[in-house]
Amino acid sequence: LYKTGDLAFWKPDGNLAFVGRNDFQVKIRGLRIELGEIENAIVNIDGVVQCAVVVRKDKNDRQLICAFYTGAETDARDFRTILGTRLPKYMIPHAFVCLDEMPLTSSGKVNRNALPEIDLESISTDTEYVAPTTKEEEILVAAIEKVLDIEKASVLDSFFNVGGDSITAIYLVSELEDSDYELSVSDIMQSDTLQELASKIRTKKETIDEQKDNLSATINYEQNEVNGFIPFTPIMRAFLKNSNGTISKDYVHTGVLSVDCNEETVKKALDILVSHHDILRGTFTDSGIEVHSSTEREVYSFKSIHIDDIEEAIEYLKNIRLNNKLIKVVFCTTEKEALLSIAVHHFLIDLVSWEVLMKDFATVVNQLKNHVQISLPAKTASFKMWSNELYKYSATMPKTNKEYWENISHKLDDAKNLCSEEETVNKAEEFSFTFDEDISRKLINEVNTTYGTRTNEVLLTALGRAAGKLADGSVGIIVESHGRTELHKPIAIERTVGWFTSCYPVVINKHTDVTEELINVKDTMRRIPKNGIEYLLLSDGFHKNTDIIFNFYKTSLAEGSRNDQMIAFGGISVFPGKINVNCFAVDNVLTINISVPEYNHKKQISEELGMEFVRQIENLVHICTTTDAVVKTRSDFSDTELTEDELNELKALFDWGDDNE
Repeated sequence: LYKTGDLAFWKPDGNLAFVGRNDFQVKIRGLRIELGEIENAIVNIDGVVQCAVVVRKDKNDRQLICAFYTGAETDARDFRTILGTRLPKYMIPHAFVCLDEMPLTSSGKVNRNALPEIDLESISTDTEYVAPTTKEEEILVAAIEKVLDIEKASVLDSFFNVGGDSITAIYLVSELEDSDYELSVSDIMQSDTLQELASKIRTKKETIDEQKDNLSATINYEQNEVNGFIPFTPIMRAFLKNSNGTISKDYVHTGVLSVDCNEETVKKALDILVSHHDILRGTFTDSGIEVHSSTEREVYSFKSIHIDDIEEAIEYLKNIRLNNKLIKVVFCTTEKEALLSIAVHHFLIDLVSWEVLMKDFATVVNQLKNHVQISLPAKTASFKMWSNELYKYSATMPKTNKEYWENISHKLDDAKNLCSEEETVNKAEEFSFTFDEDISRKLINEVNTTYGTRTNEVLLTALGRAAGKLADGSVGIIVESHGRTELHKPIAIERTVGWFTSCYPVVINKHTDVTEELINVKDTMRRIPKNGIEYLLLSDGFHKNTDIIFNFYKTSLAEGSRNDQMIAFGGISVFPGKINVNCFAVDNVLTINISVPEYNHKKQISEELGMEFVRQIENLVHICTTTDAVVKTRSDFSDTELTEDELNELKALFDWGDDNE
């Protein structure tokens, strides 16, 4: 035996029975705290005669340190100021209560059990209430009030004064991350006031932009045209394998813009853009894309038309098809305004690239109209450079990441497809459904609060349940992501136009409980290495038991002034040989579209899957928006190896409830 400071006694069977800490050491949210050390610090303050420090629980069962003392009544703010120089912030009591006399036992010791009960919710932190004045302060205070379930936190309060601790600091970080803001736990622990803490909040975009600025400052990318051969990337090779080597000219993205300029200005702007964005000058070869000089050949086809009715014009322009070139432009005059349709083959562009291209188009048109020098932001790495680095990365890929995808492949062996060879037809099918504004709003803005999910994870769960019900088992679903992931070394591609999309499989097991399935999908998605970009580098296409491909994207079409802005988006981006499930939220209205290309499949599979998908979405929206608790799951913690059982053990050990107080 050795001395630990604990009280215990021998039992008749020879075992030791633990009674408690003799030195009043407690553990609050993972931190060991000596209550005696706090008592000594308070007793040494002038005017204090006696002191007893205990731990009490508030209405949310959260443990708070409370100090009872006798002597001259002292303002709690003075206590906190003095103790702040003697104790760590997490050891400063939440409440200070002055007593006329300290309750004692018959032996003359402090009777802690006789200390009066206090209403912790009614106790003020004794800090002057100062409302948030900056955007960062408003965001921080709102997040703290939600995480701690309190009202009116003053920006002059400290996080610990209002009931925070090291665990709720983690939850606060998570809450802010859900709103695209970043803050470190160390910042929370070291800041004296919420006002100081708010000054350390940064948006994720600010962090990324700073990293990119630092990167751009150290790497000078080629600003002239970058021409030459680019081998097909893994996503392109997967497409070709599924289409038997055929590149369909119908695989296009089409943007329709309202323009306030003439045809000549449009052509000049397009010429500038195809010179600036190298991949737009690409043509197909048998094994890749050849990027030509802008002076070598005509890159796009151009056509002028007139359609009186603007709605008819928009519908026509959304659905134009390519001919002998990979970019087709149609300039259309109507009775109200001029419209421009730009159709680009999907091998050259993705949705992120469209945003870059449309912004640059508006900039150039404005500069041409005002007769000023053309000036676009500096070019980032060329698509050619990124493609080369992507293939180099495959040689340096971590072993653990390779093992992850090998394990997924084994799981896919047991997954089921929706379409079997029996009773099949060879006919294209489509299903489309648009949710009302109420369901759309809840799905996009409200549904993620309970389980800390993202909208794409909720949709993927609903799709997995729908497909699993029809297939009667676990299913493998290919998920699309933007693919702009850091490789083995930093490379700036935020302004690079190209098809960066990565696709990877997710195995969704059939669960009886929908919340279990949602949590499983969330935790699975958060732990996928490198956002799935490695999967197609390692494999020669998709596993045979993945006949569904899923994509979700959110966009906002222009409001107010429509000049030089996107007003409609169209085209066909159906991946061959797959059941394509595309979910898109346009101006916060969600539409799902299921396209089944011409290949063997069950008759009316798109409608059957679509209707079940809709039911599952509505069910998940109802469950997540009517559940009051906030539930943390494995992926909310930094340990990537943490299992669900281990998390439950930690919850029990530290007395974490599902409201994560």
